[in-house]
Amino acid sequence: MEVILFIFNSETPDMKKFTIRMLQISLLFFMMSLFLNLVVYPSLKIAPWTWGSDLLQFKREELLKNSKEYNTLIIGSSRVYRQVNPKLLDSVADPSLQLKSYNMGVNWLFAPETFYVLDQLTNTDSLQFKFVVMELSKIRSIDFANFHTARIKYWYNWSNYIFTIKAVAASGFSIYEKVYTIFAHTVSYIDQLINLGYLTETAKFKTDIVETGMENANTGTDGFLPLSISEKSSKEENTMQRNRQFLSDTSVVTRRGEVSVTQFERFEKNPELLKKYNRIYAENLNNMIAESEKKGIFLVFLLSPRIDNNQYKELLPLFNQIDPRHRIEISDGRKFPELYLAENSFDGTHLNKVGADLYTTILASRLSTLLKNR
Repeated sequence: MEVILFIFNSETPDMKKFTIRMLQISLLFFMMSLFLNLVVYPSLKIAPWTWGSDLLQFKREELLKNSKEYNTLIIGSSRVYRQVNPKLLDSVADPSLQLKSYNMGVNWLFAPETFYVLDQLTNTDSLQFKFVVMELSKIRSIDFANFHTARIKYWYNWSNYIFTIKAVAASGFSIYEKVYTIFAHTVSYIDQLINLGYLTETAKFKTDIVETGMENANTGTDGFLPLSISEKSSKEENTMQRNRQFLSDTSVVTRRGEVSVTQFERFEKNPELLKKYNRIYAENLNNMIAESEKKGIFLVFLLSPRIDNNQYKELLPLFNQIDPRHRIEISDGRKFPELYLAENSFDGTHLNKVGADLYTTILASRLSTLLKNR
């Protein structure tokens, strides 16, 4: 033991020098990375702000090419992308509104990435919309499989990162979920700041844009792509597998409907639960409504059907804090039982083409009423 202590103590000065030198090198490397990321790369315009998603870039290009064509944007996850038919929505909405809608849904597009996308479209791209419908969601979670990927980190800026950390801390998540989510977003934000793989990732992004161009073209000019068993793309094989599994046991969608009813009844029976809302998140949503109004945009938040069971506790109290003039709820299984029927489903989470048309028609009716009374 004395020999070990002697060796350790005798090497301490050298270890200190080594540690200091490594810290200096790390700091220098970090500062150089920041300079490249915040100054050099933006000035060179190596990649568009959508560099984390080829589908998002495809849709952005459609909007830029037809900037005068659309006055309404519907933004959200696959529950928007695969379920909201803009042409149908425009045709059945109140004619006096003259809606010209575009579906800006992208798979796994959740808050605060949705906030970033809207901000970039209206500020960076200077696109103008009269109405925006945004799907309300929990703060995006990150699983280990997606750590360090471009899609996870491309959308971070300081304000979105700080909002995410504060909102997660103020949420009703379990301690484990809070710690993990804050850790995951912090790692991803640091990834974005350092951006070690930025050049290779943006090169891959540009290649993917070309390779997936034909596939994205199936989306259509209005951004909508319903789920269909006729899809042949290899990238859709997992989706088709989910459809086959669902058809073998459709009870999953029945359970989602039951969960919806149970959760809504739970909050109705005990209204005090609605007072336990995420104040950071609620403040941000209402600030977004005010900021959108300054840009001439009427912003509406949408609570979709078939949300996960663990989202109700967070989203229902939050939804209740939004000005009623700026919110639409199409999630309650008691009011919308047709959206929880197996015959209208593609899988446990998504509607099929028939179900999507039913959902779109309901959304058009609710949106028409809201906008006419605004």
